[in-house]
Amino acid sequence: MSARVGTFLQWWGEGLTYLLPRALREAGWAGPKWWTIELEADEARFAYFVGSEKNALRHYAFPISGESAERAGVLNMLWKQRGSGVQFIARVPPSQVLNKTVTLPMAAERNLRELLGFEIERQTPFKVEQVYYGYRIVSRDTNAKRVAVELLVIPRTIADHLLDSLSRWNIQPDVLTATDQPYSRDHANLLPPERRPARLPGASRLNRVLGAMVALLLGASAYLTLTQQAQVRARLNAEIDIYKGEAETVARLKRQRDDLAKKAEFMSTKIKGRLSVIQALEEVTRLLPDDTWLQQLEINGDRIDMQGVSMNASVLIGLVESSDLFKEAAFRSPITRDQRSGRERFNLSARMQKL
Repeated sequence: MSARVGTFLQWWGEGLTYLLPRALREAGWAGPKWWTIELEADEARFAYFVGSEKNALRHYAFPISGESAERAGVLNMLWKQRGSGVQFIARVPPSQVLNKTVTLPMAAERNLRELLGFEIERQTPFKVEQVYYGYRIVSRDTNAKRVAVELLVIPRTIADHLLDSLSRWNIQPDVLTATDQPYSRDHANLLPPERRPARLPGASRLNRVLGAMVALLLGASAYLTLTQQAQVRARLNAEIDIYKGEAETVARLKRQRDDLAKKAEFMSTKIKGRLSVIQALEEVTRLLPDDTWLQQLEINGDRIDMQGVSMNASVLIGLVESSDLFKEAAFRSPITRDQRSGRERFNLSARMQKL
């Protein structure tokens, strides 16, 4: 829900920005501001974008080697913009990046970056310490409880050429991306979290105003909906009391009341079902040791199936059985040794019981 609201706010705000004069858009009233930085041959290229503009508002370039007044002027201008909400986007050509789509259980979204780091040696010819990597979610299949993720990997030797040059110029990028298209927040960030700046991009004044307006409208809409529902229920009860002598009218009103009760009970059952799944995922996270990785987790009714690797898989039965939420824990197949990681591969199932 929050992702949909964020997408709507971004679409609405970007549409309104085209009504602003160019001077205000360049000043930052039109939304987020960023510089794209690319190295090509012996030249560093910089382009300045604001909001949803598809074309850069400003362009600069200077030779990578040597000193020049133009280079000093561009860098001095960039340094002055640090801390003002401007983002620095380092870009590499898409041809230098390996991308692959992998399908994972939806439960893996909570620790998706860590899980993809474990998958790199399986899905690519590299070891995780040899690359920088990022990802973006391509699609979700709620029926199969699977998520398709595009994994993008770039060798560190290639990326560090660009990052080291920026470091020498005292520029710390917020994003490392591989695209020749205008930058979007949907693009995967190949920059590891430890190399990203601690600061957060500052929101523009227009976005803050728009966000406050939308929040106010959503709150008013929710209040009016709840008030209208309360008024409907009160009116129905009053009519039942007034027309209790008329059997047909009373029966009709009772059916309406029963329909509302069934809908409320249906929603309550749905919420309880979601809570039981959330409780199971939280309990599995709490029980499993840090040296244990889940590659697949499925919940069907009161049955939970877990597949993964662990340094000592034999202790998992006891850990699962110690929980008040699970019972009848057992391995569905013999424990085997994973030749690549040296860990023990397991396939474990249990039944969930109501607390």
